[in-house]
Amino acid sequence: MQSTILRIYMKASAKVKDADLSFWQRIFNNLLGTFLLRKVKDFGLQQALLQKASAGYLNGNRLVFDVSEVAPPDLPLCLEIIDTESNLRKFIQENKKHLSECRVEIFQTAEVVN
Repeated sequence: MQSTILRIYMKASAKVKDADLSFWQRIFNNLLGTFLLRKVKDFGLQQALLQKASAGYLNGNRLVFDVSEVAPPDLPLCLEIIDTESNLRKFIQENKKHLSECRVEIFQTAEVVN
């Protein structure tokens, strides 16, 4: 079986910039990573994983380490999604406005062994 992998990289502190959010969502539930994860589930894609790095950097910025109870705002976050290429491209197109500050990469045709 063949699958395609989509990875979306962002800062752990990235927020949703959407006027459609309710007042309470704008205050308490506006992290981009969890917002996109819910969008993936609602879209019906096969599999998704939201991963926080213990260390790393994005776009050549400074190196950041997660060594405290509160994660640094620049700490990298990766949302990895697995499905068919056409479904992933549809997801990207429908959520383009939320992905403007993210790095989006598609790894084509991964072979599923098991």
